[in-house]
Amino acid sequence: MGLVLHNIVMAQLWELGVRGTTLDVVAAWKEAALLVALLVVAWHVRRRPAVNAADALAASYATVIAIYWLIPQDVLGGEATARGELLALRHHLFPVAAYALGRLAALAWEERGRLGGLIALSAVVVAVVGLLDLAFVSLQAWRDSGVPDWYREQLGLDYEGPSDLPENWVYNTGDEENPIRRLVSTFLSPLASAYALVVALIYVLSRPFRWWWGLLAVLFYVALLYTHTRAA
Repeated sequence: MGLVLHNIVMAQLWELGVRGTTLDVVAAWKEAALLVALLVVAWHVRRRPAVNAADALAASYATVIAIYWLIPQDVLGGEATARGELLALRHHLFPVAAYALGRLAALAWEERGRLGGLIALSAVVVAVVGLLDLAFVSLQAWRDSGVPDWYREQLGLDYEGPSDLPENWVYNTGDEENPIRRLVSTFLSPLASAYALVVALIYVLSRPFRWWWGLLAVLFYVALLYTHTRAA
């Protein structure tokens, strides 16, 4: 649920004046939460699962990333700052840690229905907020928000979309006078929103039929269509 709200909260904090290193530290909450969860699950399991090919690939990837990070920038002919190197290290090792957590959690957590319910609940937030945004919030309101500056000034991402918003917020039909907005929801991204909705939709459709699962499936599918992605 926290990841669903991460981008929108960080953009709002930027608008409120929380910026630079302070915002970097706040934004690292997800890495801290992942580390704590990994340690807790590892302590609970206290045994290592049988190593498979995916484990070996993940370990090899993490090793290469660590070695690359340790090599001085002047040796590589690079000009990255220490902050940039740390952010890159965090970016590349995060999925490896998430993979390790998943492997251990499969041993420790036998009741997977709760996880599926949490995924569905998160997708409800994504779908409802995204559809309400399309219906009632203008693109100009997003232009005037802290989102463009958060992307550009805090993350260093120079987008060339409408008023410095990401290009993929608008579906390119070739008619610049009547752009079609895509559902971005709290992720501030149509792709991330679509991924979350697809996973939740698959889970809902895998459940024994109940009328509430049917309603959720319709909600997720409609929201998915408005992302205008290949997943839709």
